[in-house]
Amino acid sequence: HGCRVGFLSWHENLEPDDQIAAITGRLRRVRAALLLRYRDVGLRTIQINEVVGPADQYRPGEILGYLHHLEAGGADAAARSCWPDASGSSSCSNGTLDGLLAPGARPRAAWWAYERYADGVAARVPSSSSDPAVASLASARLESRVAAQLLLARLDRARRARPLTVGLELAGVESLSADGRVLVSVRRLPDSGEAALEEPAPVQREELELDDGALRLRAGALRPHEALIVTIAAP
Repeated sequence: HGCRVGFLSWHENLEPDDQIAAITGRLRRVRAALLLRYRDVGLRTIQINEVVGPADQYRPGEILGYLHHLEAGGADAAARSCWPDASGSSSCSNGTLDGLLAPGARPRAAWWAYERYADGVAARVPSSSSDPAVASLASARLESRVAAQLLLARLDRARRARPLTVGLELAGVESLSADGRVLVSVRRLPDSGEAALEEPAPVQREELELDDGALRLRAGALRPHEALIVTIAAP
């Protein structure tokens, strides 16, 4: 009948036992199976118009894990879901920006996860993790300052799991160095739930020497539901 299809959409409001990493595979399978087949009716993009389930709504590790796997699967757009808070008030309409803000418009850890993601998403560069429990999102530059950024997110939801010791090897940071040295800052986004978080918690800040153009360091422990923010800048 001449109808056009602007985009294909579904929800990814996962339960605690669902694997966040499975989002990548679903997106890739749908894109391969449907987008080419229905191109003549205008289907071009995939939009996940609800993402992040109620158990994960305040957890920075899982939030960044969702974003990592949306990117890896090739989603063209996504929108955060809103849910009831601990008191039963809906974050869809209670002035908390879908649960990202505490009373008084104060940021939560979840807000910082999106803020750091947004600051670097336009300059994404490849990164990888040797552990599927950790997702990584690297940016060659930030919108807010002259620096590179790496976000590390614990997304496995492991019960009673031990912290993971994170070691990093970064290449391509020579342009930020002065006399072969860079300033490295590591900050933590804790699993602090509905409590406000005025700033990410500092973990370390030091000048380090590049080793044949690469930077190698220990970034500290990464506990379940948490994320680490690593920035590299000139000293």
